[in-house]
Amino acid sequence: MLTEGAARASAIDFGSPEQIAEAFRQADADGESSLLEMRQGDIVDPPLSEEEFGQFDVAHARFVLEYMPDPLLIVRNMARAVRPGGRVILSDDDYETLRLWPEPAGFAPLWHAYQRTYDRHGNDPIVGRRLVQLLYQAGLLPNRNSMVFFGGCAGEPEFENVVRNIASMIDEAIQDIVATEHLVHRLMQRLTH
Repeated sequence: MLTEGAARASAIDFGSPEQIAEAFRQADADGESSLLEMRQGDIVDPPLSEEEFGQFDVAHARFVLEYMPDPLLIVRNMARAVRPGGRVILSDDDYETLRLWPEPAGFAPLWHAYQRTYDRHGNDPIVGRRLVQLLYQAGLLPNRNSMVFFGGCAGEPEFENVVRNIASMIDEAIQDIVATEHLVHRLMQRLTH
């Protein structure tokens, strides 16, 4: 929720008009629709006029770069969008850092295969470890870097949700991971039980 007197937030979303309408609905429900501007467009070629570049206080990308064939291009666009002294904030995954305890038998090779689906589609499942490098390559001076724990442990209140989320991610990529239904079924049973 944005605080009173907060600046406007401009967002670029590749999503459908329905997704943008939902963002406005949520902002309206929080009484913040006057603070939000949404533009449908592609972050590879942001829908900004030349006069708008260099005018933003903050450019933020969260869980976007892992899906981009050229994340440096995106970070350079973000660097170009902020004013002198503005901030570029990146948050993204490094799928190799996933930790589950207990780890289901057979999970490690399945998770590795899932990560390879990213490679095959021209994406980067470990871009999270490269964020500082991307900022530097875009001509920015990174001043902070922190890792986010990715995973969970049995007994944590959210562990079941973490496992369900991971299982759904893998389930969506089944065709890319393996060709045999039997292996997938056996590994998915181990993951969810």
